[in-house]
Amino acid sequence: MMYEVSRKYRSIHSINDREMGKLLSHFNMLNSPVTFLDYGCHLGHLSIELAIRYPIKILAVDTFLSSYDPILFKKEGDFKSMFESNVKEACASCRMLGKITMLSPEELFSKERIVDMAFIDSSHRMDAIREFPQIGKMITKDGIISGHDFSASKAYAGVVIGVRLLEKDFEHMGNGGTCFFMKRKGA
Repeated sequence: MMYEVSRKYRSIHSINDREMGKLLSHFNMLNSPVTFLDYGCHLGHLSIELAIRYPIKILAVDTFLSSYDPILFKKEGDFKSMFESNVKEACASCRMLGKITMLSPEELFSKERIVDMAFIDSSHRMDAIREFPQIGKMITKDGIISGHDFSASKAYAGVVIGVRLLEKDFEHMGNGGTCFFMKRKGA
């Protein structure tokens, strides 16, 4: 069954099978990718799927707000420890070709990084839109920046504005439903 191992690590915030298929299709367009940024990794679903399929380095980043906010912790649990546990369990249950490295946003942005593809599935708030151009700067010349929850709904206004900030340097690669996929202009 497709995504059999990683599916069990989905949260209500994760992409579905159709969106995962589109993401993998775009990833397969890249020429010899070595690094993927999973920004907003939640419980590890996408990072684990990529590590099963590809011999790449996966940078898994999340704010893990529920791990530090008592109200969210009570509602959703400790995402950080669940992510770590899920990766450990997946590594024990199947062969991983890739390597997952967990970072905080502060660690990610503390030094210059280069990635072949990034998938953004983090905050939808307006105060988080600065992440989009910061991540855009990390994308290789022939790389792809992508993300989830690209929708006209007011709840996702930060995502729409973040994508608009990228349009100066990136162009859309076609309809991705609630996902967006963009490549550098002129690439």
